[in-house]
Amino acid sequence: MSDFRKKILSFPNQLGEGFKIAENIKLAELVAGGFDNVILCGMGGSIIPAEILLDIVEDSGEANSMNKFFIHRDYELPFWASSKNLVICISWSGETSETISSYQAAKKIGTKTLVITTSGKLKEMAEKDGTPLILLPKDDGPPRTNIGYMFSALLTILTNWDKIDFSSKLEELTKLSQKLKPTGFEKRGQELAERIGTWTPLIYSSFKNGILASFWKTKFNENSKIHSFWNYFPNAAHNEIEGFGWNNFFAILLKDEKDNKFQQNKIATAEKFFENNGIPYETVELIGKTRIEKIFNDYILSDWASLYLAKNRRIDPFESEMIKKFKEMEE
Repeated sequence: MSDFRKKILSFPNQLGEGFKIAENIKLAELVAGGFDNVILCGMGGSIIPAEILLDIVEDSGEANSMNKFFIHRDYELPFWASSKNLVICISWSGETSETISSYQAAKKIGTKTLVITTSGKLKEMAEKDGTPLILLPKDDGPPRTNIGYMFSALLTILTNWDKIDFSSKLEELTKLSQKLKPTGFEKRGQELAERIGTWTPLIYSSFKNGILASFWKTKFNENSKIHSFWNYFPNAAHNEIEGFGWNNFFAILLKDEKDNKFQQNKIATAEKFFENNGIPYETVELIGKTRIEKIFNDYILSDWASLYLAKNRRIDPFESEMIKKFKEMEE
């Protein structure tokens, strides 16, 4: 348990290391001839940095910017991929079969490619092919505990792309790396774990914050080794809310003061609904002055909650036994 706690506390340092790794990398020099848009390939925890990237791009309010990014969570590449794209393959271990397949598909059709990894087959292939390679430090723990390295490196690299100006976002992230205090969320995470107990967590948010709700879900899956599910309003109010005839769920509502009035009303109504129907729930306020700050504060809180839930269940949050068994059966 102590090692996982150390990983949470190291998050600000990860951000700083990611900056250093990528700060002198010039994208235009790495990928000759330029490109129009970016396909970000990865699975599991390794694709979380790409999900966060798209969130802050959308938050920037520049509509055209959203059309320049696509996340691919599958084998090979989207059917429309071409030499006008940049394919960024992200795999913490370098052994993710889906991401390796995407890399091979990119090389086959001559698509510009960049690899972000620590080691493994993906690293070997990139070195052999002369593909631009961002080599991250080989730190302990699964990808989900190392997104600080991956995200700050990814954002730093893309800051050097002439199609989108990420400089203000990089400045925000640099400041956050210096003031982020993971210990400030530990007690709240422990309290949430105590409240959840043996219930099945359901995480709800506004549509805009759906990605944050999904992070909570995967943390409970991978760290706490339990089923967990997420949805967003207004969609959940049209179908899933009917399932609360069962009594084995614990709801977590992510509340954001920046949500529009319609979404805020949905969250407030959900609080009343759960209260009136005797459904256990907790409301989690998103804390931060900027979007990036809210994302990472919430990410760290979900880490603490899932860690203490694992601790209460006397299990090791680092282990991924079922995932390993599934992968072995594929081979």
